[in-house]
Amino acid sequence: MRDLLKKLDRIESATAIKALRSAALLSTTPAIKAMKLAIPVGKDTRRTYKGRLVAPGFAKRSIKRVAKIEKGKLVVRIGVKAEAFYAVQFVKRGTRHMSARPWLQRTFESNQKNMERRFRDQLKRKIEKIARA
Repeated sequence: MRDLLKKLDRIESATAIKALRSAALLSTTPAIKAMKLAIPVGKDTRRTYKGRLVAPGFAKRSIKRVAKIEKGKLVVRIGVKAEAFYAVQFVKRGTRHMSARPWLQRTFESNQKNMERRFRDQLKRKIEKIARA
């Protein structure tokens, strides 16, 4: 990994950031797929806080990831869209009406080694592609 980062430092800043973000997003793909399989899906349609009527599986379809550079570091956030906040807030922690069914953290942690390996491989591939051009 250190060698890859040294090579990345030699590349033009905008190109390096693009390669880094792309590798980070590609490395999280298996985790996103696993989260979509692990999230509990209800049986009834419901209304969101915005008043929209949504079908079962709305939270599953709302899982997203965002990669940003913040204070000189790459940050990848994985979660659900704001309108499906209940999937993390209530399903994960539970309420007095339903038991907790944690799915996000467990799935993320089980995929962590795979994501690190994929990130390293993707970054290496991106840097080699840039070096050839």
